[in-house]
Amino acid sequence: MSPRARLIAFVAAAVAGAGALHLGWSGVLAAIVARGYQHRAPNITTIEGPERFALLGRFIAHEAAAAQARPFLAFVGSSFTYGYPWRESAIFSYRYAERHPQAKVVNLSMLSADTTSLNDWIFCSAKVNGVRFDTTFVEIPVVNEVNSLTDYRRRRLVMPGMQRFDACDLDPQGPRYLGYFLRYPYGVGWLAGLRDPDAYDKPDQMPSVVVIPENYFAGASDFAAVERLYAARVSAMLLTARAVSRRVVAYPAPILLTAARAAGADAQALRAQLDAALAACRAVPGVTCLDPAFLYDRPADFYNLTHLNQRGHAEMADWLDQHAATP
Repeated sequence: MSPRARLIAFVAAAVAGAGALHLGWSGVLAAIVARGYQHRAPNITTIEGPERFALLGRFIAHEAAAAQARPFLAFVGSSFTYGYPWRESAIFSYRYAERHPQAKVVNLSMLSADTTSLNDWIFCSAKVNGVRFDTTFVEIPVVNEVNSLTDYRRRRLVMPGMQRFDACDLDPQGPRYLGYFLRYPYGVGWLAGLRDPDAYDKPDQMPSVVVIPENYFAGASDFAAVERLYAARVSAMLLTARAVSRRVVAYPAPILLTAARAAGADAQALRAQLDAALAACRAVPGVTCLDPAFLYDRPADFYNLTHLNQRGHAEMADWLDQHAATP
């Protein structure tokens, strides 16, 4: 065999070996996600690049296919509904699922999500994948959304608009994970992105009183300047949710107002933001709007000012089961 022929054979063998290795590793990653994520979606904030949103779309399509003939229920929201910082089995969507074994229940929440995140990456993903939820429990982001709006206003920038439901600019993902990982070859880098850092037992704790950073919560004047836009964005997001759901149940993301007041926040302004979220919800026809005000002064149920502890998750599951049980 000539030197050139040997070189060609070597290159061909190397390419074939790399392709086989990529195929095998992609299969391993696909199996990890398919078996390890059957209720709560992967925490896509740990993944770099826009392909993380494609993984969320793939999860929606995969779990919708897994539901088969069962009712398909989704919990959608920010880190509050995601269940930060608790293991999956401790969070209220999982506890709700345990009460409704006849249904397929998934948690499609995203850390730091605002109305755009929920509209563009979850409900639009459902639309382009042909997924329709039987019931969607939607957390209305309060702190995240108001902070985004006030930050854009302070910088004299225009808040980007949400995708219109009739023009969702996403590619269908389909239910198979193998094609996804074949398309995005990040090798062992995927292991850190797919690892759930909160998947371990930890004790409950009650929030300690701390001085909150400046502008962590929007005050009355800042919120007054963006309230109309806030209400419009909440309504638009819920209309998109309703378009991909037979039933929508929505609730504002609770805030521990008593501790926020002790930490120096304007609790009255925060309550106005929570009430505005509820009012915007009630203006959307066909949406069941729930008021979680029972949590606002219960420090025993909170991990910090805006996230529940494990006891709080149990209380939230009981409350939803009582007020919004699947018909």
